[in-house]
Amino acid sequence: MRTVTLLVFLLTAANAFTERIVGEVVRVSDGDTLTLLANEKQHKIQLAEIDAPEKEQPWGYNAKQALSKKVFREIITVDVVDIDRYGRVVGRIWRGERDISRELVAEGHAWVYRQYMTDKNLLNDERDAREQQLGLWSLENPVPPWEWRGVE
Repeated sequence: MRTVTLLVFLLTAANAFTERIVGEVVRVSDGDTLTLLANEKQHKIQLAEIDAPEKEQPWGYNAKQALSKKVFREIITVDVVDIDRYGRVVGRIWRGERDISRELVAEGHAWVYRQYMTDKNLLNDERDAREQQLGLWSLENPVPPWEWRGVE
């Protein structure tokens, strides 16, 4: 019983220290990057666990438009996961109860970034989108962004 009580306490404590940022999306840079205005400060946000096509890449414009339609000028919540080497906040973003990363993957606008994935359910969403040939999966040979960046 003590082990269970300790585990519940530790999980509760860990969640209490999760940083959240709430603000308005003032810019969408591409399919997985946006700028959030919160407390009169702009935060560059990289969506965690996903990787959308680059702007110059096939489906890049479509991915950016999909993210824009979901969040531009909307109030969102960011659960901060990390700060990347470029100083961007990496986080899961929510519009109300909607998990925007999950929606983008399920609609075929982004890949699951396996190297940084913690939510394995995203793989099911990606598989379903691929099987239904949604979004970027309708292209003849979609190239993951991490490979695209490697040939630049």
